[in-house]
Amino acid sequence: MSNYTRNTLTGDLAPVNAELEKIQQSISDKLDRSPSSGQANQIESTFDANNNKIINIPAPTTDNEAVRKVDLDLVKAEFLASPISAANSASEALASASEASDSAAAASSSSSTASTSSSAAETSAAEALTALENVSFDIPFTSAETIYTFTSAQRGETIRRPSATANTVRIPEDTSPFPINGVLSVVQTGAGPLTIDGEVGVTLNGVLNGSTTLAGYAAGLPVAIVLTKIGANSYELIGSANAVT
Repeated sequence: MSNYTRNTLTGDLAPVNAELEKIQQSISDKLDRSPSSGQANQIESTFDANNNKIINIPAPTTDNEAVRKVDLDLVKAEFLASPISAANSASEALASASEASDSAAAASSSSSTASTSSSAAETSAAEALTALENVSFDIPFTSAETIYTFTSAQRGETIRRPSATANTVRIPEDTSPFPINGVLSVVQTGAGPLTIDGEVGVTLNGVLNGSTTLAGYAAGLPVAIVLTKIGANSYELIGSANAVT
């Protein structure tokens, strides 16, 4: 609305002008829900929301706009599934293998101690090779099945779900082993409700045979979660999801 502009009164009503000026100033100092073009409408001091929420803000597009929780969750999910973490694991595994090889070479020139050192070096080399085998780089791929059950081959990857209808990403039971500390990201890029659940015997966020739905794709903005295997048939889920039940 336009700013209030008072009319100056004359005659017997002239004394009212002072009060009308106070009203005009008070209205000018208030934020306007629907300001006119060019009308000043800025906060000029600290704004205290008194523990209340500001909701329904749009996705940020410039540096000075607020970031929503869903935006941070998406960045967090993509970061956790980043190939950087996989590359670090590969580097550590190669270093372990190199150290194991040096230990084995030194052990071969020793006597009784050589046998023990060689055995330890072989074990370290085997563990390093296993670590290398478990390294997987983030190669996003799109899955359109109504129900998709991932496998150990997808560890470290990002699964994009573009479905416009209800669909499910299912966690496999340990007969199809997914490595402990293995990570998988799921990004909802379609408007269809997306459920995360497990085969019989799988625990999700401490709930046996639990399931959840993603918080909801809206206005073209994807939402994401990250699944981490924390034990046999047990997974931890973080991200834009509702409570596991």
